[in-house]
Amino acid sequence: MNKEYSPKTSGASARFSERVDTSAELYSNSAACPCPQTKGRRLTEPAAAGATCFTVREPDSVDGEFECVLWQRSVHGKFLGLFFANYVNSPSRPAPPASKLLRPSPALHLLTCDSPFYNHCVSEPPRSQILVEIILNPNWWNRNYGISFNESFYFDKQQRIQNDLRMRTELFDRFGIGEPNPVPRPIIGSQHVAGGFVVPALLGVQVRFLEDQAPWPIPLNLSREEILALKVPKLETTWPMDQLLAQMDELEKEFGYVVGDFNTGGIFNTSLELRGQQLFIDLLEDEELVKHLFAVVSETQAQVAEYVKLGTGTTSVATNRSILNVEPKIYVNSNCSVQMVSPGTYEKLLFPFEFSLAERLRPYGIHHCGDNLHRFAKVYAKTGAVFYDVGWGSDVAKCSEMLPQAFLNLRLNPVRMLRESPDTIRSDTLRLLSAAGRTDKVGVCCINMDYGTPDQNIMAMFQAVRDFSDRRS
Repeated sequence: MNKEYSPKTSGASARFSERVDTSAELYSNSAACPCPQTKGRRLTEPAAAGATCFTVREPDSVDGEFECVLWQRSVHGKFLGLFFANYVNSPSRPAPPASKLLRPSPALHLLTCDSPFYNHCVSEPPRSQILVEIILNPNWWNRNYGISFNESFYFDKQQRIQNDLRMRTELFDRFGIGEPNPVPRPIIGSQHVAGGFVVPALLGVQVRFLEDQAPWPIPLNLSREEILALKVPKLETTWPMDQLLAQMDELEKEFGYVVGDFNTGGIFNTSLELRGQQLFIDLLEDEELVKHLFAVVSETQAQVAEYVKLGTGTTSVATNRSILNVEPKIYVNSNCSVQMVSPGTYEKLLFPFEFSLAERLRPYGIHHCGDNLHRFAKVYAKTGAVFYDVGWGSDVAKCSEMLPQAFLNLRLNPVRMLRESPDTIRSDTLRLLSAAGRTDKVGVCCINMDYGTPDQNIMAMFQAVRDFSDRRS
């Protein structure tokens, strides 16, 4: 999608061509935002904060004015960087769904422009950026702020929007994450909970909702005959997607757009929730059952992801919010349980279905929270994945060597984050980054931190990343 931007500033004559996907505005709500208006965890800020006012003109839409802060200079007489848009006069009506720029909220975009705008740019290229993300356990939110994670958290439209606003507000006020003074947004799903239930529920798994826990799919332990009878459900008529899709339509009509998506889990994770521990024996003795089960689960995952992507532009922010800092369109398959099988068994039985998923849902990412990603890196690389969650305990140096072109999201241990000192957390963080040996295509995160995790430990992680980046820049 290309748009032209006519600058209103006197003496300026550059033409801007947007080079972003339709989900670009999601960056403004993430820690990736490097702008002066957002005190997030990005490690450098622009030296120049002068804003330039432009009029935006788009086919089949309305004109709007916004202020723009240019951030990053490149070489050879061209500008390649970021700008942060604040509306001066919000459009009188929402833009069509395909056009995400004209929204009544800030947006961060990639752009190019000609040299006359260098006076608005920083004088030196920024340092390499190491991205940081945190996810706090529902018990943290419940005990600190009284947020309930019962069924209404996910299915009550207004409650979901209010909780999302409250959580974004508290993240910024307490940790400087995200944007100041966030406004309500028409969200589907949640970007603040690690745990998926939609795909298991579609296939008949009962889900338990509690005040202070993520959704808990209760394994069905289906018989062989019941597994072989499984079919891909019709999303429009099967709970919970029937209810959630209806809400997406309502939000689209009310706001003109929708953000968010659903954690679709992973092929092996959901298969265990359907078959139970018998699945491990099936891997050795019943290839017919295994292939049928994996086929049904992977197709259901793909259909859910494709459906929600049509409405919001993303598929996996609910799976891992870190992708907002990398590429919001990445689809992430969760391989939490894969660590319990051998790489050979994975490659023979599960990989063909994962590869098909990757081909269908590019750009592709893999969540591997186990301590042995290095053992799977060689076969994982065949998927062409561009993003990996690197589980605590994995050999980070080997992963970095075997996956040189992919973004590595290095995961700290939330138990250590709860129990250890800030100095220990700082040491853990620096050790991971040193092992990765890079400041490009790398991030640090800690996911599912419990109530009682010291704020000082979280800030120690942030500071360690900042210090490592400073030393390597």
